Formats: sequence, C-alpha cells, structure tokens
Amino acid sequence: MELSTSIFSKWGIDIPEDTDYIEYLQNHYPHNVYFIDQTPFSSDEKHLQIELLFQEVLEGKVQKSKFEIYENKFTNILSILWLYNDVLSSSNIYNVKIKGKHKKIEKILLRNYSQLKKNFKTSSILKINNLKDLELLVQLGLRNLVFTEFYFSGYEVLVVPSWSCFIIYCHNLENIKNIEKIVNVQGLFLRPCKE
Repeated sequence: MELSTSIFSKWGIDIPEDTDYIEYLQNHYPHNVYFIDQTPFSSDEKHLQIELLFQEVLEGKVQKSKFEIYENKFTNILSILWLYNDVLSSSNIYNVKIKGKHKKIEKILLRNYSQLKKNFKTSSILKINNLKDLELLVQLGLRNLVFTEFYFSGYEVLVVPSWSCFIIYCHNLENIKNIEKIVNVQGLFLRPCKE
C-alpha cells in the first residue's frame, strides 16, 4: 500500500517490488517486528485452539460476545495510541463490499462505513482525526473484511491488523516500552517476532 511504501522510504528501508513487506521486515528487521497477541509466546498447535477468528463467529463456533471482548482490547490499544500520535491510515475499504452474513452482523459498524469509504476513494492515505473512524477500521481489519495500515507518527510505528493479532513494526525501539505498557493494560501481550 502507498502508506507503508512512503514510510519505509522515509526510514531508508528499501523493500523489493512484489515482496510481502511484512515477511521482508520479519526476515531483515526481526528486532523491530512485534505481534500484539493473546499469548506472550507462540506455540503453533495449541495457539490455534485459543485463537479467535471472526469467521468462527459467522460459522457459529464462537459466541459473538466472546469475540467482541477480544476485539475491544485491540480497539482500546489503538485508541490509546491514537491519543498520543498523529495517525495516518491506508485501506482497501473503497474496494470492499460487505454483504451476506457480514452485513447483518455489521450494522453498528456500518454507520461510518460509507463516509469513510468515500474518503479513502478520494485519498489513498487519510489522517485519522475521528476516533469512530479508527475503531471502525480496527474492527473491519480484525473481522478480516478490509486490509488497513496505521502509522502512529509520534511513536514511529506501523500497525497492521492481521486475522487474530496485530503486526507492528517499531522503527524507534525507544517507544516499545510505552507500547508494551498500553498492550499489557488491555490484557494482551507484545510478542517479539524473534523469540
């Protein structure tokens, strides 16, 4: 996306074209990559058993209220970061149509959806000044409906919601302790990419 490309360019990080930048960062800058997750350590098979995915809500395997508690933790983390940073975002929301089961479940989220969609259609990168817009983008990202990137300029952090966790790249590691405190207060963990 255009946001990550411009930020990496600003930081002097040259990611080859047609390369998954998250994978590239994990391989080349592992000490700057973290996951905001339910668990402090990764454990493949057992971790999958507690992982909460919105698809499981749609399939009736997980109660929506249980997922929403989890979702609120992530929303609160980004809301607190938003308080202390200018936030830029890019999203593919303008290319996404919510239909079927999602539309029924998403009524609360859809209040700001059309305006935000129009805003992203006119500009590929938006400054997020409205907390409700941030919350909507976080929820749509965790529900795997849109792909969104958030850049918190004061902390020099890029955050990408990804299925059941957030992937963050922290350019200035002096800020990682503050981020970790915010994450821990919400009952989640900041797990390093390289353990």
